[in-house]
Amino acid sequence: MHRPDETIAALATPPGEGALAVVRVSGPGARAALEALIDGRGRTPRLMPRHLHYLHLREPGSGALDEVLAVWMPGPHSYTGEDLVEISAHGGPETVRALLGALAGLGVRHAAPGEFTYRAFLSGRLDLVQAEAVAELIQSRSEAARALALSHLAGGLSDRLRPLREELLALLRDLELGIDFAEEDIEPVSREDLHGRLAALRNEVTTLLAGAREGRLLREGARAVLAGAPNVGKSSLFNALLEQDRAIVTEAPGTTRDLLEEAWVHRGLVFRLQDTAGLRAAGEIGNEAERLGTDRTEAALREATLGVWILDGARPLRDSERRRLAELDAERDLVVINKRDLAGFDRRRADPFLPRGVRALAVSAREGTGLDDLRDALFDLATGGAGQAALAATVAVNRRQEARLAALQHDLALLDRERVASLEDELLARHLRDALAELEELTGDRVGEKVLEEIFANFCIGK
Repeated sequence: MHRPDETIAALATPPGEGALAVVRVSGPGARAALEALIDGRGRTPRLMPRHLHYLHLREPGSGALDEVLAVWMPGPHSYTGEDLVEISAHGGPETVRALLGALAGLGVRHAAPGEFTYRAFLSGRLDLVQAEAVAELIQSRSEAARALALSHLAGGLSDRLRPLREELLALLRDLELGIDFAEEDIEPVSREDLHGRLAALRNEVTTLLAGAREGRLLREGARAVLAGAPNVGKSSLFNALLEQDRAIVTEAPGTTRDLLEEAWVHRGLVFRLQDTAGLRAAGEIGNEAERLGTDRTEAALREATLGVWILDGARPLRDSERRRLAELDAERDLVVINKRDLAGFDRRRADPFLPRGVRALAVSAREGTGLDDLRDALFDLATGGAGQAALAATVAVNRRQEARLAALQHDLALLDRERVASLEDELLARHLRDALAELEELTGDRVGEKVLEEIFANFCIGK
């Protein structure tokens, strides 16, 4: 992915029409490429580091490109740690196409997704955790997610991980010193001291892992799946919560056959709301479309953060609905009894069938009554009752980091008091090296090319 002798370029702002388009160029030929495009018919300005220059650009041997503002930042004091040029041109696809084409004619390669940040990582400007925070900052959809990403970019998580690595290295060094001088009966670290230090490491890893749920919630939002029998008002409730006519609503049952998803923010938390096809008992499925719709609903429920089970409060419950209610989990499921505006509505219909702790709310999707209570109930359920405190995390690992920490926790768990007391130094050292390898893959101090490619492939081009 990275050849340091190559110079790369890409659009760093969103594609399309706009007031400005910023093209970023990085590598040993960045400054020369910019100088080659400066219109030489007038006095060519001398480029000053970190100064904004007003320039007329012209493709060599061709016509004018644009009037731009450009800055040259020599390495290592740039985002990538290399010579870097940023050109602010007039927005528009054709201007960008012409500018990138002119750079390509000078031998500048188009950058791969995330390659600028990848170069920043390789040059030591960012560690791997900080590099991931760059993507998380760009992708943040709430203030809480933005604050978490900024904290990690500033080194908040890295500062917690660095002492773990330093302690593992110190323990490994002391053990290996004892191995090297075994004949001299030197014990640089006692088994009791080793056990205590390993226990402290395990406690810190456990603390970091405890924040994984908050990290997923802040970064990915809460996926809330609206489920229930046909014609209970799922699509009406979907539209009412979003405050827009997103889903088709008719009196005929079974209007929704596929999943619809929209994002919505409440109290700083992003909810990914999904409307689903009505769930039918096996004997009620009439055609292939209904079967596929039911299968997709079931799949969505398995992956959901929250299950929102909707009932028609103006009619008796079906046997299939009673069975579903008995299976609900108070920590992830909520019951919504809809159609409280209709005659014959009874909010108590579900009570005899609800497991302990499962909450039920009465609403009218048509009139919008009860929706504020429903939004707050979803927020409370998603945050595990922690409320706004769940959104205040400044250190919370992502899924990749969680996997590596879990592996590290497993390696450290193998070194309990009994094993520390009984194992030979060589075996203890091997376990410590395994633990260190997991931690260094997390931080990027020792990580394979394939892992790096997978991480940076999720970045946008130009970052």
